[in-house]
Amino acid sequence: LDVINLQEYLDQQLMRRNARETGICPIREELYGQCFDELIRQVTINCAERGFLLLRVRDEMRMTHRCVSHVVRECCRIRHAQSTPRRAGEKRTPKAGWNNSNAEKGRTPSEARRVSGTHGKRTRKRKRSGGHRRRRHMRTR
Repeated sequence: LDVINLQEYLDQQLMRRNARETGICPIREELYGQCFDELIRQVTINCAERGFLLLRVRDEMRMTHRCVSHVVRECCRIRHAQSTPRRAGEKRTPKAGWNNSNAEKGRTPSEARRVSGTHGKRTRKRKRSGGHRRRRHMRTR
């Protein structure tokens, strides 16, 4: 009976506050959070262990949501900064991974490889696995 009342109350609040049905909606997020908290309260009354487990799940979900939201905001901020046009006379800043001498000359990493003659070639040696050494087998008597 409590669950049915809670469901009806949730539906009424969603309609009354004009929450969007799809996409990101802070109103809907808040109302569902309140509903989940009420469900946890009701479950905790009947079984404390289940209630505490649900609290842990809720807290972990909130933390994950905050982290993902932060990453999305940072990606959007970086993307926006990269897409803004440069002003006339503004110096070109080197990108991450650029060699300073090439950056001063305004070369991109691919241009630098072309000039140095390493275009398409590996510049680092691969590490050999432990199987390249000859092993001496001990003879047992």
